[in-house]
Amino acid sequence: MVQSLELTLDPASDAALRDQWAALESADLPNAGRHPGASNRPHLTLVAAQRPIERTDALRGLGSRLPLEVRAGGLVLFPSPRGRGVVLSRAIVVTRALLALHAEVHGIVGGDPAPTSRPGEWTPHLTLARRIDADRLAEAIDLLPPLEHPLVIDALRHWDSGTKTVTTLVGPGSGPDAGPGAEPEAAG
Repeated sequence: MVQSLELTLDPASDAALRDQWAALESADLPNAGRHPGASNRPHLTLVAAQRPIERTDALRGLGSRLPLEVRAGGLVLFPSPRGRGVVLSRAIVVTRALLALHAEVHGIVGGDPAPTSRPGEWTPHLTLARRIDADRLAEAIDLLPPLEHPLVIDALRHWDSGTKTVTTLVGPGSGPDAGPGAEPEAAG
């Protein structure tokens, strides 16, 4: 069972990322938009853990930190967790405000998070595609123009892979917003 805490984007920023998913889809390339789950949306994972993450009032109290404006950086590649192809993502430029929010969330939830989400080891990014084969990587990169405008993070959500549910803790639509069968592509 994996649980995660994720930041999601306002409608305009969400649409900008979905446009990048669509550009990949138009070339019949893997992309995060192919997952049909209702909870599948662009997100920035703050914490991923192999244990339950308690949805506390302290997490809900982070609402004063949002909305938070961030900038998208260049494209980054990660090894595929299943060893096939690579994960193609859009980097998020690190700011003091983003690092402070990340550290505060980790201070609240404690425990032993996945190494990729630990303070000091975290690479903030928005996943665009998984399992892109090396022979099509250049094609994918050519389809993805830089995101020139700032992105706005407006919500914090909790993903529970055991129950396949998403609960928005802070921001628009706070409360359960995706039920069983709504598994996202993967925490990104």
